[in-house]
Order: sequence, then structure tokens, then C-alpha cells
Amino acid sequence: YEISLGLVGSEMCIRDRDLLIQKTDADRYIARNITIIRRVPINDDNIALILNVISDEMNNTSEKIAMKYEKLIKEKRFEKIEKAITFIPDNDFLKRKFLRLGLLRRFITASIPRHYTRFIKRSRIRKKIEEKANRKLDEILPETSSKIKKIVEIVKDWAYLSDKIAILTSFIITAKAIREQLKEIGVKVYLITGKTPNKGEILRNFKSEKTKSVLILTPVGERDIDLSEVNLLIVHDVISTVKTMYQRFKRGRRCLILILYYKDTFEERKVKILIDRVKKQYPWSIKIENTE
Repeated sequence: YEISLGLVGSEMCIRDRDLLIQKTDADRYIARNITIIRRVPINDDNIALILNVISDEMNNTSEKIAMKYEKLIKEKRFEKIEKAITFIPDNDFLKRKFLRLGLLRRFITASIPRHYTRFIKRSRIRKKIEEKANRKLDEILPETSSKIKKIVEIVKDWAYLSDKIAILTSFIITAKAIREQLKEIGVKVYLITGKTPNKGEILRNFKSEKTKSVLILTPVGERDIDLSEVNLLIVHDVISTVKTMYQRFKRGRRCLILILYYKDTFEERKVKILIDRVKKQYPWSIKIENTE
């Protein structure tokens, strides 16, 4: 079975792959281990405004980079410029600006307000945000994460249906914030990060827990972890690497995956592209729910 799926990706066409799977016991295995992926939009007008201003500024900066390095960058699409940025000298102001904006955008989608607000206040993008909103920045910046609020809502609803829930997030500071919010509603919470010394013991305790429980993991913490007992896996934020995200999805084996994203922002497009690519590369083991 492993050999047959190893051949599938690039060397065989879809029809040949399907025929090969039909000739093995993979059909039954796949049916038992199908993973369902559902997108969950987060409506937050203030976050959408901030992210869109940053995205516009990144697009403007990328156009200037393309003009300056036209011999290096043949295609003027944002994705191509983003990949070419590595080859641009580190002391180039445009490169530094582009990378700073990208990092700030990443913080907003993956972290919590008390972490990223200080970066926005110190950045040059502050004025553009205020001009776009016609309000002071302090009136726009959120005090709490609407993604974490959504996670709490989901866990409340699912705690009656599922014994085991896992949450994946990129930053330790976010993982800890989620833990504190879930503790407030009386949920048993376990946390594993790259700094967790007794990872195996915590995982065993989570799996043997008799009450409703949630396991929160960061990327380093989740390595080599099998979550076959989990019925629901919530993805707080995604990265663009298809293989890595697929591996994260499949830690839950046959479960429901909920991917959170800020609606009407670049993150919505990012999630859609990621899911489309995962579906194309690994169609035999996932099912994408149409939420549009």
C-alpha cells in the first residue's frame, strides 16, 4: 500500500493512480481514514482593514522591487516576486520593508493582540491604517483575538460530542492564550510546545483522560505525534507549505479539520490555495467540504 501511494504523486496520471488503488486494499483503508476539511471564516472588520492595508503596501513594494530588478524578476506576479526576494541584497530598503510587512501580517493572523499591537504602533504603516479607517489606531486595534473567541465557541459546542479535541497553532504565546481561555470555561487542557520537557507523559495523560479534554500543540511540539484518538482538529493558522500542512492534517487520521481564517483578507485566499493544492496532491485521503 505504501509503495503504491508513493508512486502516485508525480509519475502517474490520476486515472492510472485510481486504477492502481482499486487493485489493492487501499480503498477500504482510505474509507476508514478519510479526513474532512472545513474552512471556518472569522468576521473581524478591524482586522480585515489592517491586513488589507498591509497587503496593499506589500503589493506596492513588490511592484517597485520588480521594476528595480527587472532582469532578475521576469514575471511580475506577487508570488514570483515573493520567491525572488531571497536573491535581492539584504541591505536593500525595499527588501527589508517587504519582509517587515510580511512578518507583521503573519503576527496578526497567527498571534494575539498584545503581541503584535506594539509592532503596528511603531511601524510606518500606522498612518496608512488610520487614513484608511479615518480613525485613530487605538480605536481600531482589538483587545482580544477573534480567532480565539471562535475556538472557545467551537470547543463549547463540540465538548458535548467529542471526548478529544486538538488545536494546532504556530506561536507559543498564542497556545498559552488559548489554554487560558479554555480553562475559564472549565475544559481540561494539555499543552505541548517545543519547550515541553515531558512531552510523552503529557500526551499519555491526554489520551487516557476520561473527561472532555483539549490538546494544544505548536509546530515543534507536534512532531512525531499521532492523534488517532482525536475527533476534531482545529487549525488556528496555516503556512503555505502543502506537504507540511498535509502532515499536520493527517495527525488526526479520520477526523474533522476546521481551518480558521480572517474573511475578506489575504488569509482567505491563502487557505483556499492551500486546500486546492492539498486536494490535488492527496485526493485519496481527504474530503473538502464546500463552505461557500
